[in-house]
Amino acid sequence: MVNIRWSIGALEDIESISSYISQDYPEQANEIVRGIFFVILKVYITILKKLRYNRKDLISFSFNQNINY
Repeated sequence: MVNIRWSIGALEDIESISSYISQDYPEQANEIVRGIFFVILKVYITILKKLRYNRKDLISFSFNQNINY
């Protein structure tokens, strides 16, 4: 089961990061935030797949997996 509090916290972090980015890089802000969100989504999907297919090895799961996009 996915921790809802962690999910909400991650979304709040994305929102605060996007406000800083839009102040510093207004022209590229949408692309940068979209890229950050995409990477987080890919990690989330990888975790969910790991939970679904290999619950016994969850303890040995590493976040240092290659993300191809």
